[in-house]
Amino acid sequence: MSTRPTFIGLTVFAIMVIGTLVTATSLPNETTTYSIKAAFLVNMLGFIEISPRPLSKPLICTITSEEINQNIKNYLLANNLVERVGVKNISYNRSLDQCWTLYIENNQVRGSGFMLAEARNKGILSIVGENYIGSGSMVYLHFIDKKLRFDFDKNLVDAAKIKIDARLLNLARKVYK
Repeated sequence: MSTRPTFIGLTVFAIMVIGTLVTATSLPNETTTYSIKAAFLVNMLGFIEISPRPLSKPLICTITSEEINQNIKNYLLANNLVERVGVKNISYNRSLDQCWTLYIENNQVRGSGFMLAEARNKGILSIVGENYIGSGSMVYLHFIDKKLRFDFDKNLVDAAKIKIDARLLNLARKVYK
């Protein structure tokens, strides 16, 4: 019995492993602000209680670029959540029916103040991005030192009869009361 085939097999295997490591380390970092926001928007659903709870599966409604919507869809696919959570861009039809959360990226959106007020009246958690200037949202997202931070307006959350898990409130940068 020869050791030559075993040595060749191990050498080929080692070359494949080293090639994979070199390729993996040379790829650009796939984590973007969009993917971080997407993960936050999806995971936040596990920390809120909406009353009365809509009969449909949780739906994240967005008025934003297609990039953030695609990142949310990618996150749902990667975590096998497509059957349990949905995402809908309402930039054009503006219907908040069946929405659990509303995310608005910036205040360049025409009528964003009206949409935030409607979300509050319907008991929908409203979230705005760091490019949103103004008030009226329940959650404000910020990137500080490449880390996602968020603030809560507890008065608006309470007025909409939304309950937020204390663990999430403890992670907030600020809770306005």
